[in-house]
Amino acid sequence: MGNFKKFVFAFLLVAIFATAAPAYNLNFRLVNQTGMVMYRLYMNPSEFGRFDFDQDEITGAFPMGSGRYTDISIRNPSRQHYSHWDMRIFFQDSNYISIYNVNLSRISTLTIDGDGDVYDNLGGYYNIKINE
Repeated sequence: MGNFKKFVFAFLLVAIFATAAPAYNLNFRLVNQTGMVMYRLYMNPSEFGRFDFDQDEITGAFPMGSGRYTDISIRNPSRQHYSHWDMRIFFQDSNYISIYNVNLSRISTLTIDGDGDVYDNLGGYYNIKINE
């Protein structure tokens, strides 16, 4: 293969990989300051529109008491290219909150406090919905 053909081939490979969907760093710390125990966490890419309770549960440090935190990493390759995520967190008596459209590709900490506020380390605030 001539030098020109090698150059074109290399250029095409670089162009293909440069346009591929980015893999985001989906690691963040979830901080519980609610005054209640978090029993379960479900996470789903926002584009999916609903939770699959058979597949979307995040396991690990749950149940997690108030004043505690857990580090969460999304390691599923088929979902790592999504940046915006929805979360559903269950507390005692099956009460839950839903948080929508959290950009996990940008934040490193998400805190939920006892006043119903959810905020990230970049100063972003999120609306929650209770039991819906």
